[in-house]
Amino acid sequence: MTIRYLEIFVEVCKYMNMSRAAQSLMISQSSVSQAVKALEKEYNVLLFERLNHNLYLTAAGEKMLYLATQVLKSIGRLNSAMHNAPVSLNIGSCNTVGASFLYPLLAEFKKLSPDIDKQYPNLNGENFKQQPRSGNSSGNGAAGFF
Repeated sequence: MTIRYLEIFVEVCKYMNMSRAAQSLMISQSSVSQAVKALEKEYNVLLFERLNHNLYLTAAGEKMLYLATQVLKSIGRLNSAMHNAPVSLNIGSCNTVGASFLYPLLAEFKKLSPDIDKQYPNLNGENFKQQPRSGNSSGNGAAGFF
């Protein structure tokens, strides 16, 4: 089973017609039929009764529709949360590198990416040696020390 198969199944249920679902999804009717058949085979159930070119949901189909809708809503919430998650960038450097090389680059970066939270600790001597070289586990962006 794939997320795409669930999307196709829900679309077929919306129209109760594989051809209309295919048109709506802009895919071939045979692709829609294959997705439904794959779901039926995977779960060893009949999702639709097919009578006189009409589709009717079976009890298993109704259950699948309810659960597939919940899964797709959850995936939508996941996508929204992850795409809207704040991005942070933490970079540390010693005074010499920061003043002569890094700060001019970061000023340009700030202009190009104003929505990214940036932290530039100024490290020198023992403070620099004590910082982890592999990054910061509290952020979700790139982290490192030059």
